Amino acid sequence: MSAVVDVGDAFTLTFTSLPGAVVYVDWLDPDLTPVINQELVPASPAGSNTYPRTFTAPRPGMWTARFLTAGATDDYHVRVVSTIGQPPPLAAVGDVVAQYGPLSDDEATLTRYLLRAASAMLRQQVPNLDPMVTDGRLNPNVVALAPTNMTLRVLRNPDGLRAETTGPFSRTFDVSAAAGLLVVTPVDLANVTPGAAAATSSGWAPPSTIRVTPGMAPPPHWNRGRSGWH
Repeated sequence: MSAVVDVGDAFTLTFTSLPGAVVYVDWLDPDLTPVINQELVPASPAGSNTYPRTFTAPRPGMWTARFLTAGATDDYHVRVVSTIGQPPPLAAVGDVVAQYGPLSDDEATLTRYLLRAASAMLRQQVPNLDPMVTDGRLNPNVVALAPTNMTLRVLRNPDGLRAETTGPFSRTFDVSAAAGLLVVTPVDLANVTPGAAAATSSGWAPPSTIRVTPGMAPPPHWNRGRSGWH
């Protein structure tokens, strides 16, 4: 199991075993040097089969929580990142909510991560992106659409489905852009590049196109069931 957290943030990992098990934990820094060594972890609630432990990490890198019990060892890998000195995301969670609707706690956590990652991808492709926003060559509202749309494509199709059906309705996804992964499309790039808005004139269609066909018989190559188009 793995997670991504910020430097200094407290987070809890839970090991599952038999009730009454004797569970220890090691907390290893990125150099695999123990910061916590063979600490007993009590069950919580008492008598249950869950053994939670709260950790913090003082520096970035890949940290490891190693839970040990009789006959079993389980490693949780935690990538610790620092946003100190880093530019903020190019869009906020509210930009996503405006199009997606209310987010669950898990979706909100994922959205914050995706917006940071999407912003980093865009800045890598357009190194002078921030100065162009500052001097007015790029509209910040248009720029915000790029990481927002990249995030929305993941939220709307996290499993990378090619198609899905609900009753008589069907919808298909462009999996080249909505495969459950962060992808920078030509339209995203156009939104962060001065004078590149004409990218859509090349005939490239926006991702995650939805085609609703209520009450229509599926075409011959349709396979009924959740698997969708082939």
